[in-house]
Amino acid sequence: HTDLYYDLTQAYIGQESGTVSNVIVLTNTGETPVTLTTLKITYANQPSMLAELCMNLELMEAAGNHVTQRLANLNAVCYHKDTYTVTTAPTQESKGLLTCTCSDCGRTETVEMPSLSEYEYSREETKAPTCTEAGELTYTYEAYNVSFTAQIPSLGHDLITDEATPATCTEDGLTEGFHCSRCDYAKAQETVAALGHDLVTDEAVPATCTEDGLTEGFHCSRCDHAKAQETVAALGHNYAEGACTLCGVEDPDWQPPVPECPAEDYTDVPEEGHWAHEGIDFVLSQGIMNGVAENSFAPDDTMNRAMLVTVLWRMDGEPDATTENTFVDVPTDSWYANAVAWAQSENIVNGIGEGLFDPMGQVTREQMATILYRYAQQKGLDEESSDLTAFADSGEVSSWAQEAMSWAVAAEIMRGSGESGNLLLMPTNEITRAQAAAMLMRYCGTMEECE
Repeated sequence: HTDLYYDLTQAYIGQESGTVSNVIVLTNTGETPVTLTTLKITYANQPSMLAELCMNLELMEAAGNHVTQRLANLNAVCYHKDTYTVTTAPTQESKGLLTCTCSDCGRTETVEMPSLSEYEYSREETKAPTCTEAGELTYTYEAYNVSFTAQIPSLGHDLITDEATPATCTEDGLTEGFHCSRCDYAKAQETVAALGHDLVTDEAVPATCTEDGLTEGFHCSRCDHAKAQETVAALGHNYAEGACTLCGVEDPDWQPPVPECPAEDYTDVPEEGHWAHEGIDFVLSQGIMNGVAENSFAPDDTMNRAMLVTVLWRMDGEPDATTENTFVDVPTDSWYANAVAWAQSENIVNGIGEGLFDPMGQVTREQMATILYRYAQQKGLDEESSDLTAFADSGEVSSWAQEAMSWAVAAEIMRGSGESGNLLLMPTNEITRAQAAAMLMRYCGTMEECE
């Protein structure tokens, strides 16, 4: 058993590929059979797998000496089994470098790589970046089947604000927070306790005689929670003896209590059924005429001008005059001064001339009719007229009293005296207190001016 060597170096000089033929003759000079089992070719003492190296071996039997001589080394050409390694990765602007190393012979070379802007490398994201960690991008240089990596910067957090929710009276709220849309990084929202109601009292409003009131209630200053106030109906007036016992306002319908017969205390008033009794009862009950003494009405006494004007002033509610009295015979401190001033300002009386009113002068029937007529005009009441020729003494009516007398007859305020066919107006007769009371009652009933 021995290794045979033969130097093939000369046969491969100047050739990197192709086929080189050479003959190696092995001669067995002994008697023992020789079997060639392995052809071992070495280069720099390293195994070499040369796919294209073929050797034709011929075994020859011949007499001769044993092969004991060591032949020269058998050298073969290296076809370089290269491995490429990226030593400097290219960038967008700069070129890179490859180191080429043969695994058989150890030869090394440097190869330049184009920049990323010069060559379209195939690439793949081999590690995705996260909010806090960088990713990795792998480039492949297919010409040499080598790869290198580049870092992808971390993304950073994409923060989204979680809006604050105000607490209400009945529900909890939340503080402002945030969270990342890509990962679980977050600032949690904190609970804000419900505020509870802030109750404000709605004060009760007492009902009055004329206006509704309200019960006590409450409401929340922050929300619509409330106890509604309820309406308390107006109390209405509680009148007693002419005034409301609750608010003190006067009873507009109240009349002082009068005897069943207002005139029963007067000894000189005719009995019931007499034509004068009803009129005297009326003026006494209405307070527009009074007696002349404690137990005397003086029904047959004549009516003077001051009395008549005062009666009308009372019927009208005792109003103030709109102008000052100009009658020189009416003292300002007299009991009839206000009434005369009012009647003059309303053109109800004009006086008797020369600035005189003649307050104590007696009133005739046609004068009373005229004063009542002017009062009715001042009140805006409807005017009527009647033919006076039915009265036997109609020709005695003064010209200035014709219209008023016609109105008084038509309104049945003045009816005349005597029997049918001989009725008399007696226009110039002085009117008595009883006659004046009857005319006032008829005026109020006919004109609906008094109650």
